[in-house]
Amino acid sequence: MSFFYKIFLFLEKKEEKMKNKVFLLILTTVMMLLTGCATMMHGTTQKIGISSNPSCAGVWIDNHFVGDTPLCVDLKRRCDHVIRIELEGYYPYEIQCSRTLSGWVFGNLAFGGVLGFCVDIVSGGIYCLTPDQVNACLKEDNMMYSRNENSSYIGIVMQPDPSWNKVGQLKKMIQN
Repeated sequence: MSFFYKIFLFLEKKEEKMKNKVFLLILTTVMMLLTGCATMMHGTTQKIGISSNPSCAGVWIDNHFVGDTPLCVDLKRRCDHVIRIELEGYYPYEIQCSRTLSGWVFGNLAFGGVLGFCVDIVSGGIYCLTPDQVNACLKEDNMMYSRNENSSYIGIVMQPDPSWNKVGQLKKMIQN
């Protein structure tokens, strides 16, 4: 074998080892990036769209006022939330926004291992919130009243709640 051919074979083996090292470096980097896969892929918060019919109703999330409908809010994925929508003259609407297991968690089990799984549990990235869109159709309250300061109120309802105590009855006045 010639001297140059031996050098060529030596460099070719070295190049193959270098390719293997680069491949292992890239694979290791990808594996590290996939740690906490669900957290990285869709974050620790989720946008929830909230609307109502009629609109301009007040929205409370976990007993904190956040604005009037329609609006979009970012909620933390790691816990359930109670959304309440209220508008004067209408019954309040309340819904539970619950967390469910995200499909991204299976990426952790395959690539990120225990460390990635733990990162997602702590951050809340392991969950998705449902529903992701709330559309409340508010029902009219049958009770009508007018608000004035320093006044007493008389409520008139067409269909009273059976649990209420009756305190009086209106009588028809006869006109002559």
